[in-house]
Amino acid sequence: MARPADAIRDYTTADRTAVEACFRELQEWEQAIDPDRVPAGTIVEAYLDWLHQQCREKTGKIYVAEVGGRVVGFLCVWLEATLAGMLSRVRQVAYISDVVVSAPYRRRGLGTALLARAETYALSVGASCVVVGVLAGNRRAWDVYRHAGFVEYDLRLLKPLPPPAEPRPADG
Repeated sequence: MARPADAIRDYTTADRTAVEACFRELQEWEQAIDPDRVPAGTIVEAYLDWLHQQCREKTGKIYVAEVGGRVVGFLCVWLEATLAGMLSRVRQVAYISDVVVSAPYRRRGLGTALLARAETYALSVGASCVVVGVLAGNRRAWDVYRHAGFVEYDLRLLKPLPPPAEPRPADG
């Protein structure tokens, strides 16, 4: 569990650079797992802007993990109206879009503490469940989520298709 000197707190604008660095680390980690992930440097600023937009539009929050006054991780959570549209009875879902703790600070309970903060937030806004996505190959994250009480709900399967054939020039 997180040590008393560690803190999970609300994001402030002063945290932006540190959160961007955490996102870069997450994206690079996920690129090693799945080559479909785009380079962090090409999207980091736009992605953080998008997270803030989601939080504004969907009653969301960004929390940071801080150790010794330094931001070393973050989590973003917002509300979704339903889990699976009309197919599910589950309504008012707290969706966690990102969870990351910088490598030197892992295995201290910070990820678990971030998840607990998101759960507390979800309860405070009337969510009936918390949902988080994970890349199939990210076994470390799977373990953290299972330890925090998450269970598999549904799975998406992906089949890459070949690129479209080049159009042939018209005979002239």
